[in-house]
Amino acid sequence: MTYRGVDISEWQDVYSYELLAQEVDFVIIRGGFGYSTIDKEFDKNVNGCIKNKIPYGVYWFSYALNEESARNEADFLCSLLDKYAVKPSYPVFFDWEYDSMNFARKNGAAPNKAKITEMNEAFCERMTKLGHIAGYYLNNDYKKNYIDISKLKKYRK
Repeated sequence: MTYRGVDISEWQDVYSYELLAQEVDFVIIRGGFGYSTIDKEFDKNVNGCIKNKIPYGVYWFSYALNEESARNEADFLCSLLDKYAVKPSYPVFFDWEYDSMNFARKNGAAPNKAKITEMNEAFCERMTKLGHIAGYYLNNDYKKNYIDISKLKKYRK
C-alpha cells in the first residue's frame, strides 16, 4: 500500500485543511528550528490537522552542535506538543541537513558521521522517553555519508 504524505511549514500556504484531508493520508509539520524558534504556522497547521482528522507527525530542523543541544531541542519540541489534546500519530523527526552542518561549522563544531549519528540518537532517545514515536529525516547523501543508520534501527526514518 502506498501512502501519500506532505511536509508543511510556514513556507507552504495551506489554504484549506478540508481539501488537504482529501488529498493526503498524513502530514509532517515543521515544529521549528534551532533551540527554540517555532515555525510561524505550527499552531495553525497542528490545529488544522486535528480539526480535519489528518494524521500528523512533526519534524524539528536541527541546529544542534552536540548531543546535549539535540536533547534540548527535543525537550523544547515536546513542550510545544504537550499543549495539544491530540498527540502526533506519526513520528517526531530529527532533521539534520546541509544548513545544519554549515551552522555547526560556523560555530566551531566539526560534526562527522559519528557525531551526527549521536545527535540523531540523542534527540530520538529523548523523544521516546517523553512518550513520542521518534525518527529521523535524511536524504540519500546523508544516508550514505553522514548518518550511520545501523545505529538508529529502533527509530523511524
